[in-house]
Amino acid sequence: MAKYHVIGGKKVQGDVLISGAKNAALPILAAAVLNGGVSVIKNCPDISDVRVSVDILRKLGAYVDCDGNTLIIESKDIGKTAIDRKLMEKMRSSVIFAGSLIARCGEAAFFAPGGCALGKRPIDMHIGSFKKMGIDVREENGEIICGKNKEHDCIIELPVPSVGATENIMLASCMGKSMTRIKNAAAEPEIEDLQNFINSMGGKIVGAGSSEITIYGCEKLHDCEYSVMSDRIEEGTFMCMAAMTCGELNLKNISGKNKALEEVLCGVGCDISHSGNELRIKTEKMLKGGLDVKTGYYPQFPTDMQPQITALLTLCRGESRITENIFESRDRHIDELIKMGADIKKRDSRNFTVKGTDRLNAAQVCARDLRGGAALVAAAMSAEGESIINDIEYIQRGYEKFEDKLKNIGVSIKTEKEICDDEKN
Repeated sequence: MAKYHVIGGKKVQGDVLISGAKNAALPILAAAVLNGGVSVIKNCPDISDVRVSVDILRKLGAYVDCDGNTLIIESKDIGKTAIDRKLMEKMRSSVIFAGSLIARCGEAAFFAPGGCALGKRPIDMHIGSFKKMGIDVREENGEIICGKNKEHDCIIELPVPSVGATENIMLASCMGKSMTRIKNAAAEPEIEDLQNFINSMGGKIVGAGSSEITIYGCEKLHDCEYSVMSDRIEEGTFMCMAAMTCGELNLKNISGKNKALEEVLCGVGCDISHSGNELRIKTEKMLKGGLDVKTGYYPQFPTDMQPQITALLTLCRGESRITENIFESRDRHIDELIKMGADIKKRDSRNFTVKGTDRLNAAQVCARDLRGGAALVAAAMSAEGESIINDIEYIQRGYEKFEDKLKNIGVSIKTEKEICDDEKN
């Protein structure tokens, strides 16, 4: 069981280079299946979820060369259409490989995906959308088998703007002769990045970033070179860390897609300024609470920042309310924060009341999911004494060189392995 040891109580200060976005890189890697040629993908974060995607590509028959943050993918020899079950269990977004395989090979087989335990996240919208596109879907012994039947133009209206379903429809429909229109589509910046990647291969997709996306099928796609957008959730995490430690950070290579979060941070008293693709955040005094934060679909406040903002509000004077509107069980960080002295009351798994306290206490806690784990690290950074965060594998799914970046801004953080090595020496 991997752990972080964090000694808190110090202000963070310095520069942080923001990595490529996890939530953009994963669908882009799946889309590299489409062209049957070479895709050079730059600014790809070196995180465990990306490594799982690379393993899936290789299992399908692709050649992948990793050179730092650049991946070179040759997909001409992809012959398999079944996504490895064990790899799917490691990562929920692996389901989007189904759309790419359907478009490229005419068929795909997969199992229910895994990932963080955030409550029910059924893939019914994916399956229902495939059927509307003329794709036959059947289930055999838990395996979902899809095959193209009769291609036709269609309009798909999603019941909610699901990111994963929007991506899978885009991938499954971008090759061929038909037109597919998605209504009530997810509008996240990562969706637009996927559109831009597919279009860089010769695809014809318009409207990403809005609630309506139109995909015109293409007979053939070509080689491409593309750079993944910056990670707005990593940006937000470091912004919360600066606020919680009354520190000052200069974030470089930012996405510019964090307006809702910046409004909340300015509301509690942070000083934020922009210069080109850099952002400076500074906090010098006790922050004020009394906020009502509700997560929602982009451009509303991102659910992936809810645990971090909850941790921040534990140190803001006054009482704040959090409403989680996306995931039914994104509350597993709450009990861990309470162990550190946070005053949080849960009405249910979606609604919390946070009353600010003067300080948090060092404690031994457990990361239950990716973003909740990052929130616990931020809390440990603000607490006096040494905290231990267990199960950091969750955190490493989504943050590149996390401990190195933290050390560079003055955080005392070591892995369990580093502790053991120090004792040996």
